[in-house]
Amino acid sequence: LDTMKYYYDSVDRLARYKINAIIFEFEDKLRYSRRPLVGAPQSMSIDEMASLTRYARDRHIEISPLVQGLGHATFILKHEEYASLREDPASRWAFCPFDEGTYEVLFDLYQDAFDATPGSRYLHVGGDEVGEIGQCPRCKPTAEKEGKLTLYLHWLNRVCDFAREHG
Repeated sequence: LDTMKYYYDSVDRLARYKINAIIFEFEDKLRYSRRPLVGAPQSMSIDEMASLTRYARDRHIEISPLVQGLGHATFILKHEEYASLREDPASRWAFCPFDEGTYEVLFDLYQDAFDATPGSRYLHVGGDEVGEIGQCPRCKPTAEKEGKLTLYLHWLNRVCDFAREHG
């Protein structure tokens, strides 16, 4: 993982080019307080990221956090504790959209992302590459009857509900 100096230097460089917004993909680079298992050993603390966010804002740059959604979840689903949330037990790529535990984990990560980027107006929830959904016993009947899009929309509706509750 990159050092905090690298991030501060990057903010300064972006400010010189008049960049005023960036999306910062956390993955395992953040030491999540609600799900500490997810952060890599060298990950930055929420307080360190909050300081970087304020530093960027002082330079007229807004940092929007990105936490992946259903897909790109290897950094979470590689942990045995979260294996039951996999859409495909043999793959660490995607969450099951019909497992309530999916939302407990993701919403904890989203909340930590908010805490790490105080004042940011947006949370980018990655939602691409979810081709594996519709395979587990909970999802397969719906996918076959209504299509995989229904599963994706179920996840998206849950994320929108979360966003409305947490403004």
